[in-house]
Amino acid sequence: YTWTEVERVAGDLPRLHILQVHDNNIREIVIHEQKFQVLQELDLDGNQVDDWGQVCNLSRINTLRKLRVNRNRISNLQHTSAPLTQLTSLQLSDNLINDWSQIGRLNELNVADFRMRNNPVFAALKE
Repeated sequence: YTWTEVERVAGDLPRLHILQVHDNNIREIVIHEQKFQVLQELDLDGNQVDDWGQVCNLSRINTLRKLRVNRNRISNLQHTSAPLTQLTSLQLSDNLINDWSQIGRLNELNVADFRMRNNPVFAALKE
């Protein structure tokens, strides 16, 4: 599924607190007005997201607190839109992050639970 298809099916569910759409074909994320109004947890593991800006589009979901984007293709954590300051939990394991300065960009978030393993940035630590 693409994000457009996910939003079409689940975006208007009035009680949807947790959405798991792992292992799909999601690459681009656009949040339309009045969608996912009570969503608190989103699992995007195993998709095709390679642009952190697409992830930052999720900042339009004010209720989102937990986000999993493990096993995607994210290498750069620069953003051009609003940061995800509402998040309390973020997982970025098994992506393509290879520079510690990219991780430092997450300082502006309010994350209390952060998990990130198996990214190229850790290769130097194993040597």
